[in-house]
Amino acid sequence: MQRSKHEYVRLKPVGILRVVRTVATASDGRALCFLDTGFWRFRCSLGRSGVTRAKREGDGCTPIGRFEMLEWRLRSEGKVVRRPLGRRRVIRPLDGWCDDPRSGSYNTQIGLPSRLSHENMWRADNKYDVIAILNYNISAKTLGRGSAIFFHLCSNEFEPTAGCVAVPSASMSKLIPLLRQRSRIDILSERRKLPNRPVSRSRRV
Repeated sequence: MQRSKHEYVRLKPVGILRVVRTVATASDGRALCFLDTGFWRFRCSLGRSGVTRAKREGDGCTPIGRFEMLEWRLRSEGKVVRRPLGRRRVIRPLDGWCDDPRSGSYNTQIGLPSRLSHENMWRADNKYDVIAILNYNISAKTLGRGSAIFFHLCSNEFEPTAGCVAVPSASMSKLIPLLRQRSRIDILSERRKLPNRPVSRSRRV
C-alpha cells in the first residue's frame, strides 16, 4: 500500500491533544469523537454519558477541561511497545485505584487486596496496558467529584468508557512519540465540525 504524503512529515512535539466531539454520529447514535493533534486526528472514545462540567463519581461522564498527563502506567508485556516521556511505572497484579469517596485514599493508587471500593489496574481486557493519569481531581481533590480519569486503550469498536478518554493500541503507538513530557488533554464542551486535516489510518469509523 502506498503511503500518504502526510506520513513523511516531521512533526513538532504535541503539547495539547484536543478532544473534539463532532456533529457527526457513529452507527450507535453516539457523537463521533476525535483527538486532534493539530495535524493528525485519531478517533477516540469518551464516557458513556457524554461530557460534563459537574462530574460526580459513577456518573459515566467525561469531565470538561484541560488536564495534564501527570504520570504513565504500563504493562510490561502490553501491545504498545513505545515508551512515553516522563514518569512511568510498571503495572503489577496487586495494583488498584481507589474510587471510594468516603476514603482519604480517594482517587489515588492503592495496593490490593483492599476493603475500599476500587478499580483493578491489572485488567484482563488489556485496556489498561497503557495509562496516562490525567490531573483531574488530584492536585485539588474533592471527595465524590470523580476518580480514575485516565487516557487509556479501547478496542477498535470504540466502546464508551466510564469517563476516561480512550484510543485503540495502534493509535496510542502513533501518539506516544508525538507527545511532550506532561502533555495535556483538552476536552471541549461543544460539538463542532472537524477541520480538513489527515486522519490516522489506525482509526476505524
